[in-house]
Amino acid sequence: MPAKPFLVMYGYTDPADVRYGGFWPTREQWEAGWKPVLERFNIITGRTRDAEMVKKLRTQGKLFAYHVLNTIDEKHQTADDFVAEWSKPFEDTLGGQLAGGFDAISIDELHSYPDGSKESETTIAALRELRRRYPHKRIIAWSVWKVALGGSTGYYGNRYVKDKLFDRQLQAAAECCDLLILECYQREGNPQFNLFTEMARNVQARMPGLLSKTVFGLGISQSKEHNYDDRDDVDFGEFLERQFKLLRSDATLSQTPGVAFWAFYRAKPETVQKLCEMTQRCFPTPKP
Repeated sequence: MPAKPFLVMYGYTDPADVRYGGFWPTREQWEAGWKPVLERFNIITGRTRDAEMVKKLRTQGKLFAYHVLNTIDEKHQTADDFVAEWSKPFEDTLGGQLAGGFDAISIDELHSYPDGSKESETTIAALRELRRRYPHKRIIAWSVWKVALGGSTGYYGNRYVKDKLFDRQLQAAAECCDLLILECYQREGNPQFNLFTEMARNVQARMPGLLSKTVFGLGISQSKEHNYDDRDDVDFGEFLERQFKLLRSDATLSQTPGVAFWAFYRAKPETVQKLCEMTQRCFPTPKP
């Protein structure tokens, strides 16, 4: 893994494959937006056929984590189905241009399947088999927020997942994943910052040690479909910085070694630029 802090940006796509419009109307703006991110962040998730870009990140001690799906459908129902799908990037040398294939995958996502359910056991078996086959590759998993609340007696646990446990998926993440990203997407119109602390304290209590390789995923989407910037009287950059400061100042939250963001392509260019500046202030890169 890269050196801590882990700074993760979700949503890379090769410029030739982007459908331009919205916040990113031209290829030039897309490439200009990614330039400071690739310089500042050390884990990039998405899909690419650009071997030179992936190799450049390697030489800098950074990771490109290829995006794969954890969605049960007609083709993917068993653990073997998912292992076959998730392992493809590990074997893909991009026509011989990328020695050893991709170093990491980013699994989207762990769902709130309760302990004992068929779906939960399928995910767990797939993670364990993937780790067994690829002990030296990096496995990153995003997780819906409810997975971190199983067994919590706090406000959010009681309200949303009462009497449900997700300990087996947390255990599998602890055993098999190099990084767990807990999604905690906050809207300006309904901030629920206490959710961060309840999730972290519950994970710490139920799976000691897991927080050391867990970061929170913050929502930066400003698109119509997923708009977290939904109040005209609130500055979105300041709203995000409040979340940064909470992650650094709370005794439990500060044990998480970085931060992640969803998703580049739904954020405005000025938001992306602010993120690069804020991560430098709040998560400074250690000097060699």
